[in-house]
Order: sequence, then structure tokens, then C-alpha cells
Amino acid sequence: MSKEDNALIVQNAIRSRPGMSIGGIDQRALHQLVFEVIDTMITWAPFGLCTHIGVVLSDNATIVIKNNDEGIPVEFHKHWKVSGLEMFMTMLFAGGKSVVPYVMLSSLSAELTAQVARDGYLWEQKYQAGQPPSEVKQVRALRPNESTGTTFTFRPDFSVLEENEFKLDIFYQHFRVLAFVASPLTFTLRDNRSDHLQQEVVFHADDGLADFVTDLTANQSALHHVIHAKDVVYRKPGRIRVSNAEVRVEVELAFEYTEADVSNELSYCNTALTSDGGSHLTGLRYAITREINRYVRKTGMLAGGELNFSGTEARVGLTAVVNINCDHPIYDNALQRHISNPAVRSAVIQVASKAFRRFRKNIQWRCDILPKNVLLTDKKPTILH
Repeated sequence: MSKEDNALIVQNAIRSRPGMSIGGIDQRALHQLVFEVIDTMITWAPFGLCTHIGVVLSDNATIVIKNNDEGIPVEFHKHWKVSGLEMFMTMLFAGGKSVVPYVMLSSLSAELTAQVARDGYLWEQKYQAGQPPSEVKQVRALRPNESTGTTFTFRPDFSVLEENEFKLDIFYQHFRVLAFVASPLTFTLRDNRSDHLQQEVVFHADDGLADFVTDLTANQSALHHVIHAKDVVYRKPGRIRVSNAEVRVEVELAFEYTEADVSNELSYCNTALTSDGGSHLTGLRYAITREINRYVRKTGMLAGGELNFSGTEARVGLTAVVNINCDHPIYDNALQRHISNPAVRSAVIQVASKAFRRFRKNIQWRCDILPKNVLLTDKKPTILH
């Protein structure tokens, strides 16, 4: 199949059924399209290749998305007979899963300009409905100390998508959360539209999910400091080990008990919210419940050695956030709201259990520090003092 046929098939498929990629054609889908591009940019952060991502809202429903990574490759690709940039932006099956959001962006554009700063020059190529009218061109030499990076200037094609404007408050809330989940990345959001109050907001969180939990519990009475853990777990078939292995799962989690009578648990996969949970959230819940039951049995805090707290009881008053990064998450649907990787569950259990035990060891546990709402559930009210 020629490069032209490959690109055309992909673009026609995306434009005829955009809901298969971004869940619809409405305002939510319009923002999701941009969020997926941002999520792809974030994937370079763990390698130290990207420290900043910015969005600028402009007139005429135009948005600028930029970062300071190494820049998309622009050199000529011998197999596909195009530049690396054109391959990334038009050929879904040539560049792997990392190019999917970029191909979606170009395919759903009325106009898209991609600028890449790398190899000492600023490069540029334009697209319309996924098609580049011309080849990549060299615009100018980079200035001294000018950062490398990729910039997209995108205007949606409202003949395919419903006509909607980009909403500042939607990006504000999204970047506010991303600053916690994708720490230590810095995000900037600027509104340059003539009919809006022009402003720029910077989002950054030094301590990642620990800061997130602190923010979520700001108006509650905490029973202890936030438990925070980050680790990388490698899994081979049948067992987990921290060494070279087939499956690499990066886990970050944080949790805190308060005097609230409800729980609040959030889960993310590769920094994207999984609103229906999945293996990572069940792993966190299992680990916390198991460690609490182990502790109260060992210390005799509960009368009746045969009794255990249920998961629901153990999570009363809990605020928790977990994010995992892995190369091949198994999503249950196209909207990517739930993951079901067994390796992810095992990895989170390992990291959460270790963190909980370390917390118990370093804190003088008393009945007023062990989550009160756990010990005072109606099912098991008896406490040995």
C-alpha cells in the first residue's frame, strides 16, 4: 500500500467516525481531542525530554499546543518516502500508538500548522483535513538558546465536528489536575482571545499526588500525614520482581484518612483519568484493606479474632489517588475509562503495601491515629484499648 493510500484511508475513517477516536463530535469531544495530544506529549516527560507544555486560546476557534521536547523527527523516512513529521501527522499505521492523537488532530483540522524546532532549525508543515498541501520546509535557523520543541496551531473542521468554542474553565480544571498527576511538569494556559480577559496561569506541583491528596482534603480534619509512594515494578509471567522483566509498571500513589464518613478515590493511567477504575484501583483498595486487617489482628484492637473489616469499612474516611504508567494498558472500551491489566493490580498491591507498612513503622500508632472511622463501624464496634 502506498503512503498516499495509507494516509487517505486513515483520514477518511477518522473523519467519517470521529466518535470512535474521541467519543463524539460535541464540545466534550473537541476538548478530548486536544487532551489526547497533550497526553502524548506528557509521555516524553519521564525521560527528561519535556518539562513544559503550554496551551494558548486564540480567536477564530484556534488553539496553540506547544512543548519543549526534542521535537518530532523531520528527516526523510526511507521506507515511507516522506519526512518523519508528515509520517507522524498522517500515517496511523507507520508510527505506532504514539502518533494516533497527532493523526487525529490533523485529520479533524480545517487548518493545522505544525512547527518543529530541532537539529538547529525551525521546520514547518501545514495540513488541511489531514492532507499536507506541500512538503516540510525549513523556516529559519534557531536563535541562540532557543528551545527545541513542537508547536501545533489548530483550527477544528466544523463540517465534521459540532461548532463549539474552546472553554477556558475546562482547560483550567484539566491542567490543574495534570500538574499533580504529571509532576514535575509545568503547564501554562493563556487566553489571547479578543473578547475574553487575557490572562496566563501557571500550574506546577512539586510533590505530585501527595499535593493532590492534600488539596482534596484541605477542608477536612486529617488523622495523619499523607502517605505517598513511587516505585517501578517489573513483572515476569507468574511473579513480580524489581529487576529487568517483560512488563514495566510505574506506580505513584498517595492516601490519607480524615474524619469524613465517605471515601474519595481517583485513579489514572498514563496521567489520564480512568473514571470507572480498574486493576490499579482494586489493587490499592485490596492492599489498604489487607494491611489494616493485619494490623488490628496483630495488636488485638478488635475483639473476635475471626472478624475482618470489609473493603467498604476499611475505606471510610479515605482519600486516595493512584496513577500508573505502563506501555500497554488494557482498556475495556474506546473511551479508556477502565483498565484490566493483572500486572498493574499486582504492582499497585506491592507498592501500596510497602508504603502502608513503612508508615505504620514510622508512626506511633494509637487508636486516635488508626483511622477512627474504620474502628467505629457499626459492624465491628468493639475496640480493645
